[in-house]
Formats: sequence, C-alpha cells, structure tokens
Amino acid sequence: MKKSLRSQRRLICSGNRKDFDLVNHQYVRVAAILVMVSGCVLSGPRNAQAGPPQGLLGMSLMEAKKTDVFTWFHLVESGPEKDATGRRVVFHPEGKAFRKLVTVKVTLDSQDRVDAIDLLLARSFVNDKKQGVFASDIAKSLLLSAIPNSDQPAIKVLTDEIQSNEKSDATVLSAEPGAETPYKASPGYLTYLGKRYLYTQDLTGSTLRMENLKQDDTDLLRIAVALKGKAD
Repeated sequence: MKKSLRSQRRLICSGNRKDFDLVNHQYVRVAAILVMVSGCVLSGPRNAQAGPPQGLLGMSLMEAKKTDVFTWFHLVESGPEKDATGRRVVFHPEGKAFRKLVTVKVTLDSQDRVDAIDLLLARSFVNDKKQGVFASDIAKSLLLSAIPNSDQPAIKVLTDEIQSNEKSDATVLSAEPGAETPYKASPGYLTYLGKRYLYTQDLTGSTLRMENLKQDDTDLLRIAVALKGKAD
C-alpha cells in the first residue's frame, strides 16, 4: 500500500531520521524548521505560497512582519541601518545555523512603509547540493510575497525554475507536482545559479534586480524588489 504523504515526512537532525508529524494538510513545510535554534531541517521544502494580493511593497513594516515570508522563516530584526534612500531594517533567521547565510533588508519610507526588499543569500548556501533546496525555498517565497499578484505571470518562469532546484541532491517531498521549467534556462535563473552577473526586470509598479556580488570577502546572491523609482 502506498504510504501517505504525511507518513513520509521525516525529520533529519544530527544525522538521525525520525518520524515527524506536521500540522499542515497541503504542503511539506520545511522552512520553519530550517531556522530553528536546533539547526534541524526537514527532507524537503514547502511549496511557497503567493503573498498578499498587493505584495509587500507599500505595506507598513508592522503588517509586513505578520506575512508568511517573515513568520514562516522566523525572520527577526537584527538592527536598523540608514542609507541615502531612507531607513533600512535588517532581518536574519532566528536559527544560528542559517543566520550568516540569509539576510533580508527592508527599506522604509518616512511613514514606515516598505519601499524595497533585499534578500542576500550566501553563494555557498545557494550552490550547496544538500542545503540549496532551502535557499531556493526562501528565494521563491520572497518573490511571491513581495511582487503583487498582477505581476506574478511575468515572473512565473523564473519562480518555477527556482522551485525546480534541479542542481540539488536533497530529497523533495511535495503534495503538488514539481514545477515545469523551460529546457533553456532564463537569464534570471542563470543569475540565480551564479552563471550570469546581473539580471533586471521592469514590472508594472516595481523592479526586480538579481546580481552576484562580493561583500566582506563573501560571495552573495542579491535578489532585490523595489517600487519603481526606489531601487538603489
């Protein structure tokens, strides 16, 4: 008899596999465990869900912090920054194992509304054959959450490619079929893979920028979504 999806969910911690019962009836949800203090991870990512219809851009910071991408990945404030464009708040995953691998920077206007969101992923994290599946999970989740639903069709190829995670060796258990991806990788996905330096895309009311860069001798992938006229 075929095992149910629920029975296949397993927790991997310190090399030992245990049965783990998730309180979720639609998706194999991994990302929350990814950022737990224990550093344990599950054997596959959740299927990222679309964010609020209007997207995070223009939303108050208080509202944004209540959305799925912040709560599910346990993103916590690590301190404010200031730059030429306004106030910036920095977030990291709560779990120590991933705190240095993932950074989210939210740029705010004078009324504490979101002008831009930057996701910085360590290139070593994205490229890792085991953990890369979790990097793709948060990358896709940010794109789905930040960009309004009306612009989602324009980035569907990219988000499907990221979800496909074809370079990862991690086991992926999903309640839904895997994303279909084009035979030839798109420019955005090539940038995600580190095979292209820069990719930009103009959307109806926002811009998407992906680039590979180096900060403090660390290779990073930057995924930035901003209101038009607010990108740095």
